[in-house]
Amino acid sequence: MKAVILAAGRGLRMRPLAQDMPKCLLPVNGEAILSRQLRILRSCGVRDIAVVAGWQEQQLAARYGDEVTLLHNPDYQDTGSIYSLWLAWGVQDDDVIVLNADVVFTEAPIRDLLSCAEPYCMVVDKGPCDEEAVKVRVSGDCVVDTNKSLAPEDSYGEFACMAGIKKEGLTAFREALCECEKESRHGGWSRALMRLSRQGHRVGFVLMRGPWGGMDTPADYAKVRRLFEEA
Repeated sequence: MKAVILAAGRGLRMRPLAQDMPKCLLPVNGEAILSRQLRILRSCGVRDIAVVAGWQEQQLAARYGDEVTLLHNPDYQDTGSIYSLWLAWGVQDDDVIVLNADVVFTEAPIRDLLSCAEPYCMVVDKGPCDEEAVKVRVSGDCVVDTNKSLAPEDSYGEFACMAGIKKEGLTAFREALCECEKESRHGGWSRALMRLSRQGHRVGFVLMRGPWGGMDTPADYAKVRRLFEEA
């Protein structure tokens, strides 16, 4: 099992907190977010980890260069996470977990992804979600749509920006990534999963267990800190 962590973006909405560093280096309960992710992945047996970096890459290299495979997105200012993942996908040859670098979580969702038998499996937080969330719609035990533009009242829950892809699903996922990248290098990598679902591939999901949070703004960061530091 491998992992790809997407950490290339500038995180402009997180300013001024992350003015001079990647937001994944912000601390939660005394530990940098990326350090926490790496610790949790390794505790679950995932040790082959690639990090796609861009803005302030030298800071990530200095702290984690001996621990992970560092990949470079030279166009981080003009691309989204879909392009970062496309850059990393050429070296994937086994089961892989993909996640954004600004998500804080426990071991539970990683262990659930590892045990999920579906070729594609998303982590979903069931329940109400706001307009900005990447929302999902499900039918039975499969995700049939994932899109930020879904109306909250029509969605099953929020995509927690973590997913697992089995080895047998790598080829189709690579093709979906390529098609998405040709259409636009902007936007999130959930577009590839949406394409697969619409093509008839089974995209399963596991429900988020335990506290978690993604961070786009200082308000998000404050919420995550309260959630984990008061636990």
